[in-house]
Amino acid sequence: MGSFAIYLPQFDGNQSRIGNAIVCIPWQGNCLITRAAASRPRKGRNTAVDWRNTVPCSGRPPIRRHGLFGSDTSQEGTTLENCPDWYRRLFDALPVSVVLVSPAGAILDSNPHAQASYGYAADEFKRLSVADLEIRESADEVREHCQRALHQRGDRFPTRHRTRHGDVLDVEVMAEVVTQADGSEVFQCIFHDVTERSQRQRQMELAHLVYQHASQAMLITDAQNQIIDANPAFTEITGYSLFEILGKNPRIFKSGAHDAHFYEAMQHAIATKRFWSGDIWDKKKSGELHLKRMTIHVICDAYGEISKHIAIFTDATEQHQTQGEVWRQAHYDSLTRLPNRTLLQSTLESEIRQNADTPHALALLMIDLDRFKQINDTLGHDVGDCVLQLAAHRIAQCVAEADVVARYGGDEFMVLLRSSANDAEHARISRKIIDLLEKPMVAMDHPVHISASIGIAVHPRDGEDFATLTKHSDQAMYLSKRTGGARFEFFARTLQLQANRRFELAAGLRHALRDGQMEVHLQPVVNLQTGAVDQFEALLRWRHPQLATLRPDDFIEIAEEHGRMPELTRFIAESAGRFMAACTQQARPVRVAINVSPVELRQWHVANNHLDQILESNPFATQLGIEIAESALMQISDSLLGKLSRWRDGGLRLAIDEFGTGYSSLAYLHRFKFDYLKIDRSFVREITHSSDALHIAETICVMGRSLGAQIVAVGVETHDQLHVLQDLGCDFAQGFLFSRPEPAASFLGKTWPDYAAQLARHDV
Repeated sequence: MGSFAIYLPQFDGNQSRIGNAIVCIPWQGNCLITRAAASRPRKGRNTAVDWRNTVPCSGRPPIRRHGLFGSDTSQEGTTLENCPDWYRRLFDALPVSVVLVSPAGAILDSNPHAQASYGYAADEFKRLSVADLEIRESADEVREHCQRALHQRGDRFPTRHRTRHGDVLDVEVMAEVVTQADGSEVFQCIFHDVTERSQRQRQMELAHLVYQHASQAMLITDAQNQIIDANPAFTEITGYSLFEILGKNPRIFKSGAHDAHFYEAMQHAIATKRFWSGDIWDKKKSGELHLKRMTIHVICDAYGEISKHIAIFTDATEQHQTQGEVWRQAHYDSLTRLPNRTLLQSTLESEIRQNADTPHALALLMIDLDRFKQINDTLGHDVGDCVLQLAAHRIAQCVAEADVVARYGGDEFMVLLRSSANDAEHARISRKIIDLLEKPMVAMDHPVHISASIGIAVHPRDGEDFATLTKHSDQAMYLSKRTGGARFEFFARTLQLQANRRFELAAGLRHALRDGQMEVHLQPVVNLQTGAVDQFEALLRWRHPQLATLRPDDFIEIAEEHGRMPELTRFIAESAGRFMAACTQQARPVRVAINVSPVELRQWHVANNHLDQILESNPFATQLGIEIAESALMQISDSLLGKLSRWRDGGLRLAIDEFGTGYSSLAYLHRFKFDYLKIDRSFVREITHSSDALHIAETICVMGRSLGAQIVAVGVETHDQLHVLQDLGCDFAQGFLFSRPEPAASFLGKTWPDYAAQLARHDV
């Protein structure tokens, strides 16, 4: 009883050859087969058999001139069938796929490992040729390959086979020629399945391609954090070549932009989580700072010990700059470079949160530039933009560094006062802002004069959030503006009540006409020479279901803000037309004057269309009078001015209302053809005890006569006022002294009052 050894190649998990395994086979009786004679080993000696001619994997094995098995002596040969027992057992036991192939490529035999790997039974295999397995070579190419291998006495090459089930195997073929007992030659072939090894190789090649061509920079350090590799993208981004950084610590890239705490936190994350991600400012080779958006991964060996660090990063400098620009655009006003409403809101809310336990006074100032729209309309938007920039600069000069000046929108600014502690300080700063804004300024070579109205709301007294404080400061600002401008007001609870009332009125206006709540009242305009009624002024009254009868002063401004004036003006004109028609039927034709809102005139195309509808649809249009406030004269376009002039030529009469309160120039008054100048009631009220009011009224009378216009005094309530106006040569008057505004029915079918007797008392 003896044994022999077969050396079989062994591969590790990466399919790299690591040596040979020795398979020991017992033997007894017959000898091993070689091409010549079998040899009988000496007693007690094993014969070593080299299955694959062991050589390094990368080398080409020498061509064997022996059979599948060999011994140290060559004698006479025999066939497989001569020793079927032990050879079959050996053939079947081999842990690799082994097949016998004819020189033409036909498969003569196969072992169980080959049958299991390819999915064919033994008899099925014998009906196949190598060409049936081959993917890379055709049948003709297989036959040619076999002939070459036969001539070379063997071959070794990689290829790809397809199994019975369609799976593709990467195979390394090792074939050698064996001479059988009958003198014929066959191939003994080992089909070694290297599919997993090939896949891993392809993955490694792909990973290498990714590493070399990635746009992200990759840096690899060892366990001691010394640089051992870097990809080309690293060189492209940083300017360092691999040769310049090999063996060095990545601290050579430090920029000094981060403190020790930053790096301690990074090292702690790497040590505990085996990972770190974040933004870090480093230096390029040129010394230029750049922002790296980086992740660091820790690679451990089989024992859990750190073996490598891999840092992957992109240059985020440009993205950082872009994000910064986007943030600035979202939080700063592009014209004035001031914080915008969004940034102001976040600043205020942050301040409130930080001081939630010990709240202190924060004041929010709402600043509106007075008469800014006139600058835009007369000098152009470029000059207007320049004024806004100058105003922003002046406001910023009035506050402390801790305070925030923001542009709220349009011609409105807001200031968050954090440095002042009480109302007296808030008032002092507000007055300082108003005084500085009132100083003359030059915008694009144009001298400009502006002022400001300011509303003040204080946290937490007037509100505990941005929305409430903004609303309340806005209400206080509007009170400043309505009371003349160039002043400041603190928010008071009464303002909230007023705001609520305005809201209710705005809501009611939507349905007031539809529900028949609006009425037109008429007030006579008396000729101061004869005492006769010369014409009527149509004045609107609102019979509100909850608030009794409201005068225009109570709701006209709200109607203007909410776009209700066109429908209200049309209603007044239609009511006036019906009254004039009724008077004409009674053989007492009369003129009725209606007021056109300044807000309508600012939009010339709206005013054009609106007046067209009123005048062209009214059969008594030439008996109408149109009253335009002096403050609105500058808003009248040339187109509208021409249209009014043509209607005036047809009989329409034009009046300038509230004269003396606006800012019209003599040149414009001469250009605008009108019939009446109406002295504002504010001057008439003071005319008997104010020399200034008396002089203004006298000037208006002189100016009107010089321009060919007649003078109408509004709001005459006492005989003393009447007497002064008569002395000044005033032509007409209206007011409670003569008659309150009354519904149209009060003047229809009745004799109109004759005020001659009242006028005659003056002569007594």
